[in-house]
Amino acid sequence: MARVEFPTGIKIQEKKGAGQLEPLLSKLKKYAFNGYLLVVVDDQLEGYITLKDGRPRNALLYTPADKEIKGRTALQKIREMGPMEELRIKVHTNVDIDSLISSTKGKLTAEDLGAEEHIAFEEVDSGKKDEKESERKNLEEELQRRIIEHEMKEMEVEEKEIGVYDMLIKERKGIPPSEPGLFPERYSFENFIVGPNNKFAYTAAREVSRFPGDTFNPLFITSPSGLGKTHLLKSIGHYVLKNHPEMKVEYNTTTNFSTELSKADSDALEDHIQHVDIFLLDDLQFLANRVELQEKIYHIFNIIKKNGGQIVLASDRTPDEIPSLKDRLITRFKSGLVVDIRPPTFETRRAIVKKIINRYEVEVPDDIMDFIAKNVKKNVRELEGALNRILAFSSMLNEEITHEVVKESLSHYTEAPIKEERAPTYSFLPGRSYLIEEANVERGFEIVKGLSSQHSIYIFSRINPQRVQDDFGLSNATIIWLTGRDSENFETTPPNLESLTWHMEELLKEGPVILLDGIEYLIGQTGFDATIQFVRHMVDMVSESETIFLLTISPAALEKKQVSILERELEVVNYE
Repeated sequence: MARVEFPTGIKIQEKKGAGQLEPLLSKLKKYAFNGYLLVVVDDQLEGYITLKDGRPRNALLYTPADKEIKGRTALQKIREMGPMEELRIKVHTNVDIDSLISSTKGKLTAEDLGAEEHIAFEEVDSGKKDEKESERKNLEEELQRRIIEHEMKEMEVEEKEIGVYDMLIKERKGIPPSEPGLFPERYSFENFIVGPNNKFAYTAAREVSRFPGDTFNPLFITSPSGLGKTHLLKSIGHYVLKNHPEMKVEYNTTTNFSTELSKADSDALEDHIQHVDIFLLDDLQFLANRVELQEKIYHIFNIIKKNGGQIVLASDRTPDEIPSLKDRLITRFKSGLVVDIRPPTFETRRAIVKKIINRYEVEVPDDIMDFIAKNVKKNVRELEGALNRILAFSSMLNEEITHEVVKESLSHYTEAPIKEERAPTYSFLPGRSYLIEEANVERGFEIVKGLSSQHSIYIFSRINPQRVQDDFGLSNATIIWLTGRDSENFETTPPNLESLTWHMEELLKEGPVILLDGIEYLIGQTGFDATIQFVRHMVDMVSESETIFLLTISPAALEKKQVSILERELEVVNYE
């Protein structure tokens, strides 16, 4: 008799010995686990229990005579195996649970499991869940649209402010205005400050400009706003036109390009696109939920690629993260090379400050340049705007650039007092759980680095471990990458709550420092309710151990209610 083939998925836990089965089933129910259990006794009895939302959905048992027992009877007999000393249990997740349930024998009903399961089964199996899921998705898309609109307006204001300060400084210093056109010298590769946060993206952009159409086509550059995507796009255009003036280079933003497409004659547009050698399209995130525009971009993409032209795209999120982006566009955008730019390190910010100051031939002491680089961290655009304001402020008042001038300029620019002194220190105690609220990713890593001399450090993060090591000097920490892919160089764990729970519980025995960075991603994957249950469980477990548990969040990325709930569960560390 052919046995049912269960997909391997990812094995996240293995238990041995008597008395393990019932506590495990209870815990999996609590965490709404999706996956299956393989239960074996002496390689003679082999049982399977498929779980959805933590509740058994199928049960199969194979006896030494290869007899197949299904359903309720199989579940009862598997549970009877619980007290056996030879018991071994393997927990598997990361499988297509709905397909597994439908294709596996031994389906269970609410009656099989008792009256208390009736409601749970009705909630899962009825169409109401689909309706709620659709409603939730619509709300998320609407929220995403509003966020994008807000970011676009904010970006326009920042650009205007930087331009005003830059013009004022140039007038007072007698510096001629920048040359006109889309690709001025300011946006050359030579004026792009390279650091560990952007080196890969910079190198890829240089290769594309030297060998357009031959390599990395398309090149997709992604990063949060203000970190240099537009600079790299325009650097490509600047380089190509300087070295190959016969080439036709087209640069546009997605919103502006949409307006032009709506007004253009179809035949004239297609004829124009046929002759484009380099197509640079910025702010691609504004394709979200715009089906008609996506179709036009898809058509243009194919024409340029077919003619051997080079395509370079920039967005504040990856193709997979753009809401309602068509699958075939995602496939096209990812068919070349996707590179990201991260927030600049202190050394990179310091180099940017120095380059701008040298450009205007202004004398600024090193300690003041350090002070500026330490206090303006968000992105390159904000750093340039802040520095331009300082220079304009000093020029208008005819004063030297002192700490007082810098503090007054930056406090006005950031709408918050600038403090020169370092943030206060905290005592982190074993058995306690702390919530680190931060506007950027640096604080949590700085804290664990400070604790590394006294404790072993484990970091769970969505950021590539190599970047964490390079940017924050955490080479001695064990960094577990929250990713569904395998890595030859780093330990990984799937970004689901089941895997995370098992992984962390094993570490508690050592009494280390555990940092969980990127809980916003987990909330997006599994929902807030499930995530807060996971957090509460970890807080309870940590309280009975010698572990220090740190959880970082960006309050701006969560709802106020969600932040308040997390603040009630953990001790808040405030660096305001």
